[in-house]
Amino acid sequence: MLCLLNDNRSSQTSVLILAGGMGDRLFPLTLACPKPLLPLGLFRVIDFTLLNCANSGLSKPTVLTQYCHEHMAEYLRTNWPGEISCVPAANGMRYRGTADAVFQNLTMLGQQNAKHVLILSADHLYRMDYRKLLQQHFETGADVTVSTTRVPLERARAFGAVEIDKTSRVTGFREKPEVPRPMPQHPDSSLVSMGIYVFRMQTLMESLHATCGRGKYDFGHDVVPWLLHSARVYAHEFRDEVLGAPSYWRDIGSIDAYYQASMDLSRPNPPSELRDFGLPGRAGAAPAVVGVSRNARVRQTMVCPGVRIDDDADLEGCVLMPGVHVGQGAKLRRAIVDQNVEVQPGLTVGWDPDRDYERFVVSPGGVAVVTGAAGLAAPNSFSCPAGEDRTYQDRFSRGTVFLV
Repeated sequence: MLCLLNDNRSSQTSVLILAGGMGDRLFPLTLACPKPLLPLGLFRVIDFTLLNCANSGLSKPTVLTQYCHEHMAEYLRTNWPGEISCVPAANGMRYRGTADAVFQNLTMLGQQNAKHVLILSADHLYRMDYRKLLQQHFETGADVTVSTTRVPLERARAFGAVEIDKTSRVTGFREKPEVPRPMPQHPDSSLVSMGIYVFRMQTLMESLHATCGRGKYDFGHDVVPWLLHSARVYAHEFRDEVLGAPSYWRDIGSIDAYYQASMDLSRPNPPSELRDFGLPGRAGAAPAVVGVSRNARVRQTMVCPGVRIDDDADLEGCVLMPGVHVGQGAKLRRAIVDQNVEVQPGLTVGWDPDRDYERFVVSPGGVAVVTGAAGLAAPNSFSCPAGEDRTYQDRFSRGTVFLV
């Protein structure tokens, strides 16, 4: 897990990837699948963060898991053998927030004798060389460096809004503000946190004891704001240096965000940062589609491995997860079909909004999610072990629907 960086101080950096959230806003896709393992074509969401680590020379990160831990551990053993440590919450404890997940693992971090800790999220889609972030962290002598990106002002309400001075030192940090403040040089945009942090180890330990010890468990809500007046907190802006524009980044925290990320990857010309984003053993491979009828019409659709599409099916702007079978004559538009679902012949989705709302979960952006809950699926082979996270599953079996 330790990586000896090639800078003058030969700094040692531990890498933690937070992957324990239940993903309420992605219901029903996360009913039996942890959010970081949602499919994105040949990949799973967490693969992009892991590949960024590999391409940055940061080997053997530790993944902190909670929900459906066994599925995550098995996936990492199979697809990233010998590379990843997968650590569940200890002794039946539950992580109460992002900061608490790290707080509960401070003993493990202390044993590694690292001077700095890079903290990443497992549910983002982007391509980054973390060495640039780390280099700035060392050069500024920062106690904390927050990776940031510029987003349209109306989107900033969903993130931690960051204010900086001319030296990129953070002067303000507000988590999910009602009225985000625009950047002086870009009045239609705001600078927001990507949920990526580099901490000096001593600063991390002191701040977590101070905040988590008082029942404050989140980096964005609690830890970073608490440090602004007592530590050197800097922002690293994630952008294309040639174009001077934000680089591609998407937080896959909702149905609409997941759908849009899938559409971005399914374009004939995807965002330049995501082209040739190879994965060890799978670079350049085509999806293992079982079969697509010559009479089927499929347009701008993300097709995952194991998909079968029958005669006269008509699909536009859809996401077909692994194992999906689309029956003869089905018509789907702006829909996500969950893993292993059998879409009935002649089913129509995306053409009658009122009818869709009666049968499916529909996102605020109008994306219908077709799952086994609608009585269309074969038994789902991707489910949590018996007894694990039953509270979460029971909430949905009673018909509770979370729309954001």
